[in-house]
Amino acid sequence: MKILKKNPNVSDTMMQIIAWILGEYGSTLPKEEKVTRIIDKLCEAMNRAYESEETRAWIMTAITKLHSGRGFT
Repeated sequence: MKILKKNPNVSDTMMQIIAWILGEYGSTLPKEEKVTRIIDKLCEAMNRAYESEETRAWIMTAITKLHSGRGFT
């Protein structure tokens, strides 16, 4: 999250790694509001320009994992 806040224009590879980490481990956070902030930040990242559309797929997968961890609420 700190990387995305400091530098919103990260490379595709870095964004894919960030999305994977947040998708895998973000739902383990105890506070639901933090998970919501992560989802919001990933949604913002979906609107950026990327070299590969695969990066958007990584982001969408992370969002889906986070939502499923919350029961899709």
